Amino acid sequence: MKEEDIGAVVSHGESSLLKTDLNRGVVSLASAPNTYFHPHVCLNDEDGVRVIGEITPASNTAFYLWHNMIASSDDVWLNITLVIYLKDACSTNCARLSPRQSAYIISNLPAESRTAFLAKAKRWYLEKFLVEMKKGLDVITEQFENGDPLLNSDRRNRIFDIHGERLVGVDIAYTEPDIVGNRLYYSVCLGGTMLEYGEDGFLRADELINVRRKRQKDAVEAVRGTLRGLEQIERGMRP
Repeated sequence: MKEEDIGAVVSHGESSLLKTDLNRGVVSLASAPNTYFHPHVCLNDEDGVRVIGEITPASNTAFYLWHNMIASSDDVWLNITLVIYLKDACSTNCARLSPRQSAYIISNLPAESRTAFLAKAKRWYLEKFLVEMKKGLDVITEQFENGDPLLNSDRRNRIFDIHGERLVGVDIAYTEPDIVGNRLYYSVCLGGTMLEYGEDGFLRADELINVRRKRQKDAVEAVRGTLRGLEQIERGMRP
């Protein structure tokens, strides 16, 4: 018997009022009154923006609960987020909503669906999130008490971001993305001149990402074109 996934709000193949209302909520993001609710490449990535744009009230979607927890001293914000898979669980059919986009959808659900969603979210928090978080914190405590806090391992060192032990030469950035993203947000999304006051800062971030990715795609296509040209020359030289 398949184990129940407590993090699943609605699943593929399911037909329910909650799924329909959640789908409608996703559709409503594009016309939300504040632009930071709108789909953005910098918030949802290219595939996410595409997936959001393809969803209709009748779409075969699956919604999962996740979090973007922020801790500050003894204050903690859970910031529930929605992860959506359209048609299947393929990563290219996934849209990760921002916490504000998720909250906008949940806040505007009809009463019956909102109650159903909040009940699922509460169960996920109590039975899954808290349990897994305690296990993770217990591992850190164990390392402090009986392990090596300066262990040269990016996987097993839960105290410091020290990398090592990988079988291949891949250095995965764990902490830097949030730091760089924070700096870029304040520089690109909020920073600007008086003439830019009131503009959607996320659109500026989208433009930077799109320009960078276009440059990368153009470079790849240029290499492919060169290889195709060499292949044609080689064919022409054959007897």
